Amino acid sequence: MATREENLKIINEKLEKLSDEQLEQVAGGTADQVRRDAFFLSALLKGSKDAPKSPTIKTFLGVFADCGGVSEKDVTKAWDILGIDYSAHWVGSNDYVVKETGKKLTQAQAWTFASKAMGRE
Repeated sequence: MATREENLKIINEKLEKLSDEQLEQVAGGTADQVRRDAFFLSALLKGSKDAPKSPTIKTFLGVFADCGGVSEKDVTKAWDILGIDYSAHWVGSNDYVVKETGKKLTQAQAWTFASKAMGRE
């Protein structure tokens, strides 16, 4: 039976072979992605009634079990306005799907899509 250190070495070697896009599908999801989305969408939609509340640094650093004071419902609504069906998951990556085409996106791709939808890149 392999030791913990040997197992970690094997895991790290496999992770090193993955692209950033593949890694995003393995880790990230849930509260962390919701918080990051809230920061992004708040800045992108700044001044709009549809902009979700952005977490403060205090809530961002101090609350790991939830979304740092961010409403997942508001984040979902902002994505909806930008043409993306969004759903958060407790395990793995959250889902971002372009409404018009049904194409599944990573978080980074969804941010690019949203930026272009707002006339920014």
